[in-house]
Amino acid sequence: MYVDGTLLLDNFAFRTATAFTSVPAMVPVRIGVAPKNSMSEADTIYSITPTLTSGDTYVAIANGIVSPSGYMPAQPFRLSVYNMGREMATNSANTDVLVMHGSTDAPPVDVSAGGNTIVDNLSFGEFDANYLELPTNDYTLSLTDSMGNSQIALFSAPLQTLSLQGAAIVVVASGFVDPTQNSNGPGFGLYAATATGGALVPLQNVTSVDDVNALSSSFKVWPNPAANTLTIDTKEMKGNVEVSVFNINGQLVRDFGTVDNKTISVAELPSGNYFLQIENNGKTGYQQFIKQ
Repeated sequence: MYVDGTLLLDNFAFRTATAFTSVPAMVPVRIGVAPKNSMSEADTIYSITPTLTSGDTYVAIANGIVSPSGYMPAQPFRLSVYNMGREMATNSANTDVLVMHGSTDAPPVDVSAGGNTIVDNLSFGEFDANYLELPTNDYTLSLTDSMGNSQIALFSAPLQTLSLQGAAIVVVASGFVDPTQNSNGPGFGLYAATATGGALVPLQNVTSVDDVNALSSSFKVWPNPAANTLTIDTKEMKGNVEVSVFNINGQLVRDFGTVDNKTISVAELPSGNYFLQIENNGKTGYQQFIKQ
C-alpha cells in the first residue's frame, strides 16, 4: 500500500490488520494498493484520494475480487472506509465492536446475540452504522440472511475469555459461502481485528449455543503457571483435538494444529497471561493459563 507515492505497507497478508498509524490530514491523500511484488506506486491496481479530517480515526478494509474470472458474483475490489473508528472502548467496562460485511457471495445478513438482533440488514462492503457497545461477556452470534429465511452460521465471540474488556475491535465477515463457485477460495468466517494489529482472530464456528461453555468445562490444563510444557486433560473428548494459543489482546501467537500427545511446549512464549483454545468435533473451548 502506497500513501502519496511512499510505501506504507509491504507484502501485507490476507486477513491481517495493522495498528493505527498517522497519515496527513486536511489535504488530499493518494492511497494506492499494489501487488506484493510492486516496484512503485505505478503498479497500483486500485487507488482513492480522500481528504481526511484532522483528529479523526479511520478503519479501512480491503475487500472484493481482483481476478477478472472464476468468481461469482465478481464484486470489484475496493477499500471500504469507516470514518468513526475507535482505538479503545468508550466505557472501560465494555467491548466496542464494529461489524463489517466483506464476504462477496454472502447475502445481506442480520446478526443476533441472546435472541436479540444487534446488526440489521448489513450488505457486502458495508460497515454497521455504529459500534456495538457490549458488556464484556462471552457470546454466541447467529448469522441469518436479512429476510430471516435461513441461518448461515453460529459463531463463538468469547470477549470475556479473551480479556477484551475496554478494547475496541472490528469483526469482519470474510471468505466465501460457496467456495466451489469462487475458485475454491477460503471459506466463510468471522474474524476480529484488535487495535494493536496482527493476524485476525478467527471466531470459531459452533453448532449450538451451549457448545462453547460445555467444551470449556470438559478439559483442564496443568501446571498453571507453566514454565516449559503444558499438559491438556482431554479424557472426555473423542477424535482429533486442535490447539491454539492467544495472548490477552486476542491475537493468535501459536497454532499447534492437531495434538496427539496432549502436551505442548510453551517454553518460547514470553512470560504473561494466555488463553488456550481447544477445538474438538466442531466445538470450541477456552482455558486461561500463565506462562512463567
